[in-house]
Amino acid sequence: MIRGYMNKDRDRLCDIWLKSNLEAHSFIPEKYWRDNLGFVRKSLNDAEVYVYEDGKICGFIGLSDFQDESGEISGKYIEGLFVEAAERNKSIGKKLLDFVKQNNERLFLSVYEKNKGALSFYLREGFRAMKENEDVNTGEKELFMEFVKDPCPPSKLTSDEALRVEKIERDKKRFLHLLLMADEEEHMLDKYLERGDMYVLFSGSKTLGEIVVTREAPDVLEIKNLAVAPDERGKGYGRYLIDFVGARYEAESREKHPIKLLVGTGDSPATLPFYEKCGFLRSHVIKDFFTENYSKPIYDGGVLLKDMVYLKKNIL
Repeated sequence: MIRGYMNKDRDRLCDIWLKSNLEAHSFIPEKYWRDNLGFVRKSLNDAEVYVYEDGKICGFIGLSDFQDESGEISGKYIEGLFVEAAERNKSIGKKLLDFVKQNNERLFLSVYEKNKGALSFYLREGFRAMKENEDVNTGEKELFMEFVKDPCPPSKLTSDEALRVEKIERDKKRFLHLLLMADEEEHMLDKYLERGDMYVLFSGSKTLGEIVVTREAPDVLEIKNLAVAPDERGKGYGRYLIDFVGARYEAESREKHPIKLLVGTGDSPATLPFYEKCGFLRSHVIKDFFTENYSKPIYDGGVLLKDMVYLKKNIL
C-alpha cells in the first residue's frame, strides 16, 4: 500500500536513497552521495513523502512545491523516486508515480542524461524534456522535465468544439508559419509539400494545426510535417490530426492492401514519446540526417538533433 511518511521510516528511506543513487549513478563519485546523506535525513520531515509498503518499505517518492520564474507555485517538483533493488520490476515506481499524478496537474523533475533507465521511464510516463542544464554540484548534464495532465483527451475533443479538417490543394505556403515549426528550412519543405496531401484543422476561422502526408509506396504513407499553433498545444490537436489521417485511409487499408504509416523525427525526448503514445513503434534510424541536410543546428526540447528516428504503425 501507499501511505504518508512517518518519523520511524527515516532510517529505512535513507538506506534506500543511498543505495539507489550509488547503483544508478556510477558516473558520479560515491563521496558525493555519502556527503549528502545527512542533508537528506534532515529534509525528509520538510518534504511531502509517500512510501510503498508491502510487509516492509520497498520504495518512496518525495515532493516539494515548484516555483516558476515569477515566484508562483505552479506544480510539484519530484525530489526523488527510489525503489529498493530487490523490489524493482514490480511496477512499484510506476504505482508511486501514478499516485502523485492523481493529485497534481503538473509535475517537474530533473534526471541525469547518463541515467538512461530513469530517463526512459519518465518518457514512457508522459514527461517531456523542457531544457538541458548542468548540475553545478557534479558537472553532469541533466534534463529538466515536465508532466502535464491532458486537459482535453482526444475522445472528448469534438463534444465541446466544432472542429473541421480541410484538404488544401492550392497555395499551401499560406500556412508556412505552421509548416516551419515542424521543418525549419524551406528548401526541405519544397522536397515534399506539393506532392503531399495537406490537411489543416480549423475551429471556426481559427487555424489550429496542419499535417502533410506523402505516399512513399502503394502501401506506405509518411507523415512529413505535423504542427500545432503554439497557443493551441497540449489540447490533443496533434493526436486528432494523426487519428484523422488514420480514418482517412482506413477504407483503402481494409479493402485494397494494409497500409503502413511512417513518421520521421529527431531523437528527442520532446517528440518521440508523443508518437509512441499515438501507437507508433520505432522502426529504423537514418544516421546524421539533420547534420547533413540542414544548414544550421536543429534543436528540439533542448536536444541537438543528429539522427532521424523513424517510427511506424499500421492503419487498420
